[in-house]
Amino acid sequence: MFESIYESLVKEKLRDFEKDLSVLTRGYEEAERELINIRKIKKQFKEYLKGELRDISQTLLIADINEQRQGVFEFWDLYPDSQYKQYIDRFFDKYYYERFIARYKLWHERIHRTMDLGYAFLLEVIKRYLNDLDKLRAKRLLKRAGEYVLQEVEFLGDKRNSGKCTVRCKINEDYVIYKPESGRIFELYGKLIKLVSGDDNYKILNMVQGNKYFWAEHVTNYRCNTESDIREFYKNAGFMLALAYLMNAVDINDRKVYAVGKYPVLIDAETLSSTNLFSKKVTKERKLFDRSVFKTAIIPMHYSRENKDIIEHNALGDVILVARSESDITDEFTSKAKERWEVRKYKGKHTHLPKFSGESVPVWEYVDDVIEGFDEGYDNIMDSLPAIYKLLKDYENTKIRIILRNRDFYSQMLKKLNSPELLKDKETTQDYIKLVFTDSSIDEYSLKHEIQQLMRGDVPYFTTLLKDRTVYTQEWDRALKRRYESPLECIINKLDDFSKEDKEKQIDFIRSAFDYDHCSLAYFDNDKTIESVVNEWIL
Repeated sequence: MFESIYESLVKEKLRDFEKDLSVLTRGYEEAERELINIRKIKKQFKEYLKGELRDISQTLLIADINEQRQGVFEFWDLYPDSQYKQYIDRFFDKYYYERFIARYKLWHERIHRTMDLGYAFLLEVIKRYLNDLDKLRAKRLLKRAGEYVLQEVEFLGDKRNSGKCTVRCKINEDYVIYKPESGRIFELYGKLIKLVSGDDNYKILNMVQGNKYFWAEHVTNYRCNTESDIREFYKNAGFMLALAYLMNAVDINDRKVYAVGKYPVLIDAETLSSTNLFSKKVTKERKLFDRSVFKTAIIPMHYSRENKDIIEHNALGDVILVARSESDITDEFTSKAKERWEVRKYKGKHTHLPKFSGESVPVWEYVDDVIEGFDEGYDNIMDSLPAIYKLLKDYENTKIRIILRNRDFYSQMLKKLNSPELLKDKETTQDYIKLVFTDSSIDEYSLKHEIQQLMRGDVPYFTTLLKDRTVYTQEWDRALKRRYESPLECIINKLDDFSKEDKEKQIDFIRSAFDYDHCSLAYFDNDKTIESVVNEWIL
């Protein structure tokens, strides 16, 4: 529905695509052969932009056409499908389009910002690919020999940091990943996990580091050869959990870990460390939760007791049930056309689980192996304090991402902000977001920056340095008035608390995480339901 509207907007944006790419590739030609499949990439990017415009516009256009059907005399004598065709034909007439833009100012700003930033980002990725091709070959991110041609550029995940996101590039038959952020945190993780596990061969991401970006291998879910490999996988996951606990990691969920043989491979490390940003008085239970293995999101903490489903993302456990808010068009092309939203549940990807004989193997029979890895990793940390302190000092200028809220919460909020009533003016939309955030424990100054980014259609993005007490926006403006403990100070304070007693307490938490009969978070407050504690953490 409304495809021709999206088509017209995108066509105008891409009218100079071939010319812009020819300028970009000038000087990179190798024996005048093709380096980029321009036609295929243009087609793919065109479909991507149309999808983005559809997400922003569909609800609004349905509301507008139904309003026109009721108020425009010319529509009254037409059948519904003829009304639809006339609406499409007249949409870009100067009088109607200017009136539409004046009424829905935020819609007009958002669609053009989406196209402009997406187009600029695509050209940036292609230029950096051309610059770094020899490095990709040298690091064997491109495994097949031959004349390399960039075939596909696929945008993945949430847009943040001024419309940027993770990108998957297909070069001949190989895939590589581009990330618009520094990869130094991966370097630190790689050195620490080898120290914590005592395994110099522990599998980490193969990368090519650029200036404020990096390329990474495209990791796939690779099977275990024997049952002992499965046990090794879960023991290695225990090492990863011990390191994540030390670093105060957050949001290390199933989407950030791939099972590659006997190793859990971290593919997204930007939240490997964190700091406490909450300005309100923290309860005893909340403080205990914030300093526990649960906060890493590696182990499950939220169950449906009735169905015994894990209903939130975590890097260990089982195949995860994912709830998504999705829409269908009912009575399409009729005078009763409307959009119907409902929450649907899907089984999530299970690339975070080891495979054996073609099947994914959940953790339930291997909890003791996870605990063994955590126990051994915890002891290795205590035995390696000088080396750990030195590594942290060496990487103190490493940038990390600060998570203020759950990613799925932001996704649902951005969908809501595409409602017709919230695409008219900034004041109404800002008031709505403030109303939703009324009970937030995040301070008011950071809320202002959070709202600004949501208004632009971005997932809010905040960063700091390991050594820094200040949190910044994506433009490096100071985001928070208060100065908090730096992530590095939080890690050092955690190390001061490392002890046999603390280790046993965390192991108890790990056991409880995989016990359906005893609520994981009962340790924090017997009077609270698991849902209330988790919701307090998320919102």
